[in-house]
Parts: sequence; structure tokens; C-alpha cells
Amino acid sequence: MFLFYNCTSKSQNLNCCHSSFFSICSLLKTYTNFKFFKSSCFSGKISPDKSVIEQGYFSKGKMVEGSRTVRIPDCEVVTIGKFENEKLIQGTQTVLTPVVKVTSTGKFENGILIVGLQTVCNSDIEYMISEGKFENEILVEGVQTVPAGKFIGKFNNGLLNGLGSLVLVNGVEFIGTFNGGKLNGEGEIIFPDGRIVQGIFHDAQLVNLPAQFSIEEIPNFIPHSSPVA
Repeated sequence: MFLFYNCTSKSQNLNCCHSSFFSICSLLKTYTNFKFFKSSCFSGKISPDKSVIEQGYFSKGKMVEGSRTVRIPDCEVVTIGKFENEKLIQGTQTVLTPVVKVTSTGKFENGILIVGLQTVCNSDIEYMISEGKFENEILVEGVQTVPAGKFIGKFNNGLLNGLGSLVLVNGVEFIGTFNGGKLNGEGEIIFPDGRIVQGIFHDAQLVNLPAQFSIEEIPNFIPHSSPVA
């Protein structure tokens, strides 16, 4: 099971990425004696221990556009794009650790993704793709795709919350009000052949099964916090 599908594990690993980010910020502040170098195409600078390398275009000693590679224990961060006050404002940032790779592309504020696309995958090539608006690197509105399907709507703490939908890979769609990633209250299931089941859901379970449907016809609802068994 992909560790990012579990809310707790996801938070722990994103916190790990956040810790790495802040470690990098501290590292950049620590070094004041970068060694500068120039080529025919661009300029660059490198930290004394070669853990930070920047290549691109500089203004008053600070990079405004280019690439930065930072290596700290068990983590490498590669950032490419436009910078302001040493922080990415537009571009792509890739965080690579022994267990997970996070790639974020779009618009950044203080080095943190606010609008764009984020792909998370682990060493087993399982993935989670989030696209839309972000707060603290976590999707708050947009589309989140996992191997089982895609969640569409607004999110709270990484879980679908409020009016939204879940579309499974087999084409079955759940529509209604979600709470903590699970369908609750009135909702409906739309089958690929056009049939619609309407009813009341409680924690993702259909409470009142319409008489014209058998229980075998109702697909197992995949809760947001654990979409893959």
C-alpha cells in the first residue's frame, strides 16, 4: 500500500519534506562565503562544502533565474526557475529522499507551491498527482489522482471535503457531500452505462439500497484515506 494514501503517513512524509526545506533555508543563510564562477553563458556560485550549487543569472549576488541544487543528508532538492530573495517564485522544485520523490511545478510563494501541479511517488512507483490550489504544499481545491481514481473538489487536510466527486478507474462515479474523504448524506452513483443510484450514505456506505438494484451491482466505495487496498 502506498504510504501517501494514509493520511497520517502522508502528513509525516510531507512534514519530512517541509523539514528538509527549512533545513535548506537555514543552510543558505549559514553560508556567506560562496565561491562565484562564470562561463560564457551563465554565472554561478558554490558553497564551501559543495552542498549548494547555483547556476544562472544573478543580480547583486542573488540568483534571479536558473537552477539550484542542494544536498543534505538523505535529501536532494533541485529547483529550476525564477527566484526572488533566494526563493523560487515560478518553476519546478524536486525533492528526492530514499523513500519518496516530490515534484512541484507552478507558482510559488516564499518557496512554497500555491498554484500548480504536484506529483508524489515512492520507490514502488505508486503515485499521487494533485493539481490546483495549495496551502502549505497540501491541495485545498482541485483534482487529486491516485491509481484507483480521481477526487475532484475542495480538500481539508488533504481529504476531500464538501461537495465533490470520486471517479474510479472503471468509470463509476460517486457524487455528493464528502466529510473527511468519505461520502456522507445524500449522494449518487453513476455507472458507465448511464444508470444512476441515488440514496443516503454514511461513512461511504449506501444506507438505503434502491429495490431495482442488487448489492452485487454496487461497487465498493473506496474511501479517500485509503484508496488502494
